[in-house]
Amino acid sequence: MFESNISLDEIMTSVGAKLGDHLAMNSCLFCEVDEDADTITTSYGWTRAGEPNLVRTFKTSE
Repeated sequence: MFESNISLDEIMTSVGAKLGDHLAMNSCLFCEVDEDADTITTSYGWTRAGEPNLVRTFKTSE
């Protein structure tokens, strides 16, 4: 069995960076949508240097 000391946050940040670079994006976010609560929660994300950090919860009505 494969074991690693890499955290889920590190994995998702790495995936986001690779995807963001490949698609020439400024950020790549992984979100969870809760329609009942009217929210989108960014669980993991990557942003280029100088871009705002968008890892937080948003109201979908905003």
